[in-house]
Amino acid sequence: MTGEQIPTPSSPRDGEDISITQGHPKPLKMGTMMGVFVPCLQNILGIIYYIRFTWIVGMAGIGQGLVLVLLCGLCTFLTTISLSAIATNGAMKGGGPYYLIGRALGPEVGISIGLCFFLGNAVAGALYVLGAVETFLKAFPAAGIFRETITKVNGTAVAESIQSPNSHDLQIYGIVVTILLCFIVFGGVKMINRVAPAFLVPVLLSIFCIFIGIFLAKTDDPDTGITGLRLKSFKDNWGSAYQMTNDAGIPDPTGGTYWSFNELVGLFFPAVTGIMAGSNRSASLKDTQRSITVGTLAATLTTTSLYLISVLFFGAVATRNKLLTDSEKCPGGNAKTHLLLAYSCL
Repeated sequence: MTGEQIPTPSSPRDGEDISITQGHPKPLKMGTMMGVFVPCLQNILGIIYYIRFTWIVGMAGIGQGLVLVLLCGLCTFLTTISLSAIATNGAMKGGGPYYLIGRALGPEVGISIGLCFFLGNAVAGALYVLGAVETFLKAFPAAGIFRETITKVNGTAVAESIQSPNSHDLQIYGIVVTILLCFIVFGGVKMINRVAPAFLVPVLLSIFCIFIGIFLAKTDDPDTGITGLRLKSFKDNWGSAYQMTNDAGIPDPTGGTYWSFNELVGLFFPAVTGIMAGSNRSASLKDTQRSITVGTLAATLTTTSLYLISVLFFGAVATRNKLLTDSEKCPGGNAKTHLLLAYSCL
């Protein structure tokens, strides 16, 4: 009316957040613990630790199992240091790792790494879905549409029958779970962030149950092969026992798969990934530089230490044959106990 021109508000620069708009309160920001450490801990502690780790210890032995964990943990630790260096190199707001990589290395490199990151998340999603379905079918075998029974001789006079889920059951139930997850994702990231801390409870509870089961395990109770914490078991399981197995991972001289240290690295490495979960929430953090650095490093060191301790205890509490053939009955390895955890890892 007065002839004065009102300047048009400029759009926020890349990575900046729109903090307060007229009539809308400023959203609450998260700290290091709930914003970075807890999400990273949830993403790193995955299904591999619960349904494959005792088998890995039985195959690699305690000695090479420690080397395996240290090697994979070192790779993640170096990546975390690089992430921390980029995060502290200037102001960082929203955008997550894509903004970090694009700003530090250029948009071309950022797009290439972003595509690999997307592909890795897609494969990891399939991994967790199959792990959850496998745990469900082992907890409730009657839910399986198909049946597959493997009979082996475990060194005793009586042949032991071991039943494993059929691959067709994994495919059918996996597709159903994936469709359900798609509907949940459509609800938005905000809803997931609100309920994510609640899913940490079954994860911590399961870890607590694992170590309680280890310390309370007695010789041949409840099953043959559970020795309790014994020095003899520790010595017997120190060396590796790489051998042929069938598709279910049961030792079989006529099996079609031979496991070595390199193959175990590929099997275990997904259990140390997930360090980007904190940087993905960069727009919701009070202090992005400090929270991403401290929270991600703390989660990496915590999970690596847990894996190292687990290698020592798993190798000392059961015989090698038990670790390789019956991980579900090892201390803390009950399928029904880990069923809720498996879906929490999704």
